[in-house]
Amino acid sequence: MTRTFKLQPQYVSKKYTREINVIPKLTLSGKWLEKAGFLPHEIIYVKVEDGCLVITASQPTE
Repeated sequence: MTRTFKLQPQYVSKKYTREINVIPKLTLSGKWLEKAGFLPHEIIYVKVEDGCLVITASQPTE
């Protein structure tokens, strides 16, 4: 299964200055996540590779 998403901007202000930083934000939701084996309140693991996120529902073995 492949899904396509657009990264949204998230505007974050610095604590002691008025400078605003824009960072990427990704929100995933939907019944398709449950069908893929992800359940509400479950801890997930995200492995970051070069240009790739690997999300698993259980602790991966390395």
